[in-house]
Order: sequence, then C-alpha cells, then structure tokens
Amino acid sequence: MRQLVAGDYPYSIVMKGGGVKGLALAGALVELGNFYSFNRHVGTSAGAIAAVLLAADYKPGELVEVFRNKNFTDFLDARWWMLPINLILRQGLYPGEAFRLWVADQLTTELRKQAEVRMEHLDRAVIYAARAGQGTLTFDSKGSRREAVASFAVRCSMAIPLFFTPTLVDGRRVLDGGLRNNFPLKKFIETFPGKPFIAIYLGKPDNRNERSFGSDILDIVVDGEERELVDSLPKNVAVIDTSPIGTVDFRMTDEEKDFLLAVGRVSALELLLRRNLDDGPSEQAVAALRQHVEDMRAAIIETRRIRQSKRNWRLCLVALVVALALWRYWLHR
Repeated sequence: MRQLVAGDYPYSIVMKGGGVKGLALAGALVELGNFYSFNRHVGTSAGAIAAVLLAADYKPGELVEVFRNKNFTDFLDARWWMLPINLILRQGLYPGEAFRLWVADQLTTELRKQAEVRMEHLDRAVIYAARAGQGTLTFDSKGSRREAVASFAVRCSMAIPLFFTPTLVDGRRVLDGGLRNNFPLKKFIETFPGKPFIAIYLGKPDNRNERSFGSDILDIVVDGEERELVDSLPKNVAVIDTSPIGTVDFRMTDEEKDFLLAVGRVSALELLLRRNLDDGPSEQAVAALRQHVEDMRAAIIETRRIRQSKRNWRLCLVALVVALALWRYWLHR
C-alpha cells in the first residue's frame, strides 16, 4: 500500500525487440529492479523472452546469468549446407526449434513443472507476433491465447524474417512481432490506458542523411513512429544504444556480452536520474559508468574493424590463389 500511494507500484515493463541485443535488457532490468516492481511484462521478439522469464519469477540478476552464460550459436540449428534449402523451402535459414526448446527448459525448470508451461501459468505476460491479414497477434497470459504454450508464443514473436522459419498459427504463417510492434509501447498504451509503465528501447538516434531504399523501407515497417514516441516520454523510457552489436550477431564474444550488459545498466541509471528519485544514483557515478561503456564500445568497434580487415585480406588471398591456379590451367592447355 505504501508503494501504491507513493506511485512506485505496480508498474508494467515494456521491452523492445532486437535479437541478441536483448542481452542489454537484462542489464537494464538489474538497475530498474532496485527501485521498481513490475506486475505486467510486455515484450516483442527479444523483449518477449525477457517478458516470459520475468513472468515465470526469474529475477533480473538470474536473467543476467542465464543470458551471459548462454552460447547463442546453439540457436543456429542447421548445417551450413541446409541453409539455402531451408531458405527456399521453409522461408528461413534456421528451424528455431533449439531456441524454442531452450525457452521451454528455462520455464519448466523455474516453475518446477513437468508439463509444458502455458501462458496462463505466468504472472501476467503479454507478447506480440505478426500475421498477415490480422496484423498483430497477441499472446496474453490473462487474455488472448492464454492457453498457448509459452515457449511457442515466444518462438512466434522471435521469428526473425528469413533467419528463423516462420511458425504457423491456425494454419497461417506468423512472423517476428517486430514487423508490427517492434517497440510495443503504443500498443500497450492503447490496450492498458492509464497504467503506469517503464519501457526499454533498443535503438539510437537516426541522424543519417543518405541511406539505401531498402533501409528506408525497413525503417518505416519496423521502427515506424517509435522515435517520436520515445522522445515524448523521456521519464518513462530507457534508451539503449547497442551499436555496433547487430540483431543476429549470434557469435558474440564475452567482451561484447559484457558491453551489452553494461550499456543496459547505464541507460537504466540515466532514466533513474531523469526521474529524480530521492535515493537514486548520483550523476557522478552514472557519468563515470557512461564513460566506461563508451570506452568499451570504442574497443569493440576497433576489434571488429581489425577482424574484418583480416577477413578481407584472407578472401583476397584465396581469390588470388584461385586466379593463379586458373591462369596456369589455361596457360598449359
């Protein structure tokens, strides 16, 4: 009751999708969990993973351990020679079954169940996928499709187009929720008007003057008007710039994982500063952590640049060897 009167409880947490970049969500949740409790967990794609695990009573610190210790390449569940076949015949490179089974294992272990965990077994989770015609497909532990298996619902939301094969619901293809509600805050506000919330947004300012036509289309379809909504709610949204980590960087190094966790933490602390909490973090401590995070970012960018340069040189060397071999072959015919 004290928390309710003070405006500290209950809150909903709304989390954006972003593939493996979702590791930053765990870092942010650790800091937010020191000041707020959440009774509704809303997410899309990577945010859907965090939403169901939190709704299964995982603590933010446990999420950090689970994600930090997971080898994400385990989710790439197809041999290299099957990739073109899967893409042509199943509209996705990887089946995604390894991912679904991992989510299922996390849920049954935490809830100590032998049967599959359904959405209705969770403490208020709402996750979104996308489907042609119907648009948004909602899995709500207290509403629509509450009887659905939770790991399947997350797999639907995490069906990254062309990367994971789309799932089927009622005989129709379901795609990544990010195509419709990548940052499901607007959908949340429309569905639960007046409910207090904190949201986590994975993204960075869009300051590009020139880009490809394809990038423009992707920005319109996936991001839509997200940035304007984020800018209008500075005291409700933690903004996490995860660059240079990409959505499908499943082969992240430990250093890159640590960076995502750290940038999530500092972004949440900056939100707490904007909320002017009496017992919140100090500006000096947050500024120091931000500088540390930017140093980590710069080091990762440089490491990736060197790695890419070495890869390019190897490709050039292979091409040269092949060209010489072909030249000698034609010369001695």
